[in-house]
Amino acid sequence: MDASADFYNLVDVYLDAVFHPRCVQDRRVFEQEGWHFEADAKEEPLSFKGVVFNEMKGVYSSPDSLFYRITQQALFPDNTYRHDSGGDPEVIPDLTYDKFQQFHAKYYHPSNAR
Repeated sequence: MDASADFYNLVDVYLDAVFHPRCVQDRRVFEQEGWHFEADAKEEPLSFKGVVFNEMKGVYSSPDSLFYRITQQALFPDNTYRHDSGGDPEVIPDLTYDKFQQFHAKYYHPSNAR
């Protein structure tokens, strides 16, 4: 394969991932990647789990990340740059599957690309 064919193959893969992600059609993928309730043992209470939720908990526990986040919020108070792309772990559990699907349908389409 030449470089041009590789490029178009990657474009196809990335565009498919953005515009047709499995988590929009399959709630189980959303729950695995986003958040869900889980107990490590029967006697333990339920806790929040999920790939993104756990990653963002790690990010939010770092002093460097805290400094960066506060700086971004101060520099861009009325701009999308004030938000973390992965989300704040305090509010990630507020995201329902329906809200997620609606957000994706509204914002993730080619006419929004600039």
